Amino acid sequence: APDVVVTLISMSDTASVLLDKRPLDRDLVNTLKSFGKRPPHSHGNYLPALDKALDTMIKDAANRANMLLLFLSDGAPSDHNFVECKHGVQVWQPIAKDEIYTSGP
Repeated sequence: APDVVVTLISMSDTASVLLDKRPLDRDLVNTLKSFGKRPPHSHGNYLPALDKALDTMIKDAANRANMLLLFLSDGAPSDHNFVECKHGVQVWQPIAKDEIYTSGP
């Protein structure tokens, strides 16, 4: 469908838009395959990526009847220890004295 587009946001120390509203076509498939060949680097911080996704969706909401957010990661977030979201709540909380963390208070 011509109105179906894809935006790809990187998840690293900061978040950046790698693809912005690209049509869902063969060129996009080839571009995504080339991204899959890149070596991993740096951290995978969730909060900047989620903030960037929210900003991107808000800016484009009037142009879309439907939106789908896929959040892909290869593991635990790098920003899970002692990082507060913009609401001042620590994203991951320690459980007792263990080194195990859980989301929320």
